Parts: sequence; structure tokens; C-alpha cells
Amino acid sequence: MKRIFRNIWDVVSYPLLYLGIQGVVSFFYMVVLGAVVGFQNATLIASVAMSPEEITALVMEKIDIQVPLLISLLLTLFIVFLLQHKKWKEEQFWKVGKFKPILIAILIVLGIGLNLFTSGIASLVEGFGLFPEHAEIIGITLSGNIWMQIACVGLLAPIVEEIIFRGILLGRMSKKMKPILAICLQALIFSIIHMNLLQGMYAFVLGVVLGLVVVRVKSIWAVIVVHFAHNSISIVITYLLSGKNLSIDFIIILSIVGLVTSVGFLSFITIKRNLAHAEVE
Repeated sequence: MKRIFRNIWDVVSYPLLYLGIQGVVSFFYMVVLGAVVGFQNATLIASVAMSPEEITALVMEKIDIQVPLLISLLLTLFIVFLLQHKKWKEEQFWKVGKFKPILIAILIVLGIGLNLFTSGIASLVEGFGLFPEHAEIIGITLSGNIWMQIACVGLLAPIVEEIIFRGILLGRMSKKMKPILAICLQALIFSIIHMNLLQGMYAFVLGVVLGLVVVRVKSIWAVIVVHFAHNSISIVITYLLSGKNLSIDFIIILSIVGLVTSVGFLSFITIKRNLAHAEVE
């Protein structure tokens, strides 16, 4: 029984740590922000006898989601480093190897293609009036200062999530089960932590692809590059197309291009031995 619980804990501990830190940081951020807004607007609140709902709305206007996200990502990275750095040194976790420029380009294009496919499908689904909360969540995540978005969503989130899910989690499960089962299970957990059904669905696809890449290329940096490209292109597209309505035909074309690109380059990485595996030994 102890072994079963230990195996379960090995799987859920770091994802729970990731979620827990986000929750704690977000809570204290809201408390501090509420106190600051209340102090700054004390006269206004008292003079018009604002209701709790109006005060909450006033606080919500001041929220910058990137601030608690940045703090939680840095804190998670720091704690995980403290817990794992000795083991990482022994296992050469951060080994880069020799990446050909062509492989880096393929990894970037793979990430962009995955984003075009999943974002396109998500847009089409939303067009039918399904999962209305998804657009709101993405809008909040990709709001605020664009440089903070790039730092948090584009860079830090891929690093932290790849360390936890394709590094620690997949590494542990690969020792106890078949690789394909380990890849699917870590992708499922990766999708669940997004706590949104539509976002979770394409996070599962992303998790499977990233799992295949890290198993094939054998470098955590490879999947960080893919994840960076995937997230960063969302920021760029949101910035460039803000306020513009795209036709359904255009979205479908982008989705097809993204699917073909993703499947093609993923197949190339997994089949072409001298491009991937041999170059990072």
C-alpha cells in the first residue's frame, strides 16, 4: 500500500506544487491589491457609500494578471531547483548537446504549427457558442504589458512547465511504465491542471507532442523551444489581430496549415535519426 501511495505522490506532487504556489500567490496578490485600492480610494468609497460589489469591481479594474503569474513562476522555479538540483547535476538534466540550426528551426515551426491548429479549432468551437469562458480566460492571460506577457507566458511558463511535466514527471513515469503510456499520462495531468475543458483538450495534444519530442531528442531544451514558440505566437497573433474578426474560411485554412505542419515536422523529428537523437548525444 505504501508503494502505491508513493507512486501516486511521485506523479501528483510537482503538479500540485505548481498549482498550490499559483493559488497562494494569487490570494496574497488580491489581498494586497484590495488593501492598496481601498486605501487609495477611501474617500470615494466613503462618499458614495459603495457597495461590496462596486468595491470588488473597482479592485478588478486594477488587476494585472501577469504580476502574480510572474511571481508564482519564479517562486516555482526556485523551489523546484532547490529540490532537484543535486539530482539534475547527476543526471545531466540541463545537457544541451549539439543542436543543428535546422533542428532548432524545425522545433520552432512545430510549436507555431501546433498553435495555429489548436487555436484555430478552439476559435471554430467558440464560434458555435461552446465554452464561452475559454475566450475570457485567454483574454485575461494575454492582457497587460506585452513584455510581461512575453516574459511570463512566452518564456517562464514553458521553462517551468517543461521542467515539471516533460522533465520530472515524464522522467519518473518512464521508469515505471511503457513510454507511450507515460507520455499520455503526463499529457493528461498537464491538461487537467489548466482547469478548463477546451483549454485542457488542446493542452493534452500539446503535452503528447512535447512528450514525443523529449523522448526522441532527449533534451529538455528541445521541448522548451517548442513550447516557447507555441506560446509566443499566441502573444504575437493577439497583439497583431486585436479587435479584428477573422472569417471562418481563413481560420479553417490556418488550422489545416497548422495540422499539416505539425504532423509533418513531428514525423520528421521522430524518424530522422541523424537530425535529432545523434545530434544531442
